[in-house]
Amino acid sequence: MTAVLSLGRGGRWGQFQVLDLVIPLALALALFPGGVYVSLVLLLVLLFCGRIPDALAANVLLTLANPTIFDTSAMGLLRYIPLLLGMALLWPRNRVADLGVGWSLLSCAALLIFNAALVSQLPSISLFKGVLFILVLWVLFNTDRVDWEAFAFRVDRFIPLYLLLSLPVLAFPSIGFSVNGTGFQGITNQPQAFGVWMSLGASWLLYRSWNGRCALARPWMLLVLPGLLVCILLSEARTALLGFGAAALVTALIMIFRSPRRFGLRLLMALLVLAGGSLLARNNATLETFLFKRSQASDILGAAQASRGFLVERSLENFRAHPLLGIGFGVPSNPETAEISYAPVVGVPIAVALEKGVWISAALEEQGVVGTLALLCVFLALMTYAVVRRSWMALPMMLYFLTSNLGEMTMFSMGGTGQLQWLLLMTSLKLFEPGMTKAPGQVGHA
Repeated sequence: MTAVLSLGRGGRWGQFQVLDLVIPLALALALFPGGVYVSLVLLLVLLFCGRIPDALAANVLLTLANPTIFDTSAMGLLRYIPLLLGMALLWPRNRVADLGVGWSLLSCAALLIFNAALVSQLPSISLFKGVLFILVLWVLFNTDRVDWEAFAFRVDRFIPLYLLLSLPVLAFPSIGFSVNGTGFQGITNQPQAFGVWMSLGASWLLYRSWNGRCALARPWMLLVLPGLLVCILLSEARTALLGFGAAALVTALIMIFRSPRRFGLRLLMALLVLAGGSLLARNNATLETFLFKRSQASDILGAAQASRGFLVERSLENFRAHPLLGIGFGVPSNPETAEISYAPVVGVPIAVALEKGVWISAALEEQGVVGTLALLCVFLALMTYAVVRRSWMALPMMLYFLTSNLGEMTMFSMGGTGQLQWLLLMTSLKLFEPGMTKAPGQVGHA
């Protein structure tokens, strides 16, 4: 039973299926007291019907839903049920998609376990978060049980739907601006998360539209992309705009260098794009107001210092005290005053509230020089994989990922925004350009 999607392209992926209604229904049920438990059951339905990536994404949407209208507080612990079950269903057995990425992840895993056992001030938290982080990356990268192309088409269609669901709360400031009264949060729990998600969607759709593989027709993109950009500005999430700008720049450069024109002309066009982007950033009054927010800073570096400087300095103080191995993965800068969540029944600490700011200083603080170098090797291996396999979309998505984490570190947040970002980054790594040879096992069951 299907229904034709009028705003999309024809063919196999231009149709809605009944399962496409599950995520909107899960969000709708979470509006009512106790409805989140039914929503959780619907996520399990997605898992066992083969829509595992969809369930993993919906898990984050429910967990970080706007608490003013959604009753999803129970997802704080329940989110690990679909996450861990999804990892079990996608488990790649002995399959390793790429040795370079595989070895970099295993090295990172060994260091994280060593960090938790001998370094961390909160070893149970470091072990739980570290194992979960590596588990998600390992499974998503190596599994052969996902049809990534099909999932990508569903992402194309869901992004404008989520935008459409978020825009009406603009008319209700007590809902759409409930956190601080100035930053728009849509139907998420905070403006920063909403801005980062809109930036993620815009970066994704921009490249997909350019390479002609998007499920949305080009005329609709002229409405959706500006809508996403407006939401980024309304959220006041500066690193979200930075992330999209970086992704857009790399997308433009890829488009130029892969064009059939002569190399000299392509190089000239690339330099013009870089120069134009620099001039726009330096001479745009609206952008300047957005970047500086309500601070007294006179330049971008000053604005960054006013916003996140104290978090960076706090992290660097701990790094200077523990330069080699850090203070422990997932450990807050001040463990004594941290809000810690405990596992039910056994009472073991498994989660803690973190606010670290820039991911580079946070990684140095938590893992020291050794762990940070291991993390950089993971990114280098993933980037090499993308270039060798011609998965060009992964390059702008990776740059979006790294730059959007410069203001609020989310990359280690499995069960939160980090999970959503990694899911789409891994998807982009598995999407091969038209005319390129697909890797063995690329099309699977989900």
